[in-house]
Amino acid sequence: MTDQSWIGDAPLRQRVRLWRLRVRSLLLRLRRGLLYGIGRLSKEEARLIFVDCQTPAGWHPLLMLSDDDVLEELNEDFENDPSLSELVSAACARVSYK
Repeated sequence: MTDQSWIGDAPLRQRVRLWRLRVRSLLLRLRRGLLYGIGRLSKEEARLIFVDCQTPAGWHPLLMLSDDDVLEELNEDFENDPSLSELVSAACARVSYK
């Protein structure tokens, strides 16, 4: 076997790598779907389902708001206030329906 023998196998290696990535992606989506079905979805997994569904639905928002991101921005500008989290949740919900 010479040092350049891997060149002939490159397309096969690329196909196997692509196949592995596709299978991994499929398994992750199936896992999220199962967790959604049994009601045990985390915030991050819910966001991933939302992002996965955007292209098939033909919906492409300019900005995705999340309570945590908005609260983090507010905490940088204002002092920590316990009532901010409730206000941020209400504001994000209101903006999402606009």
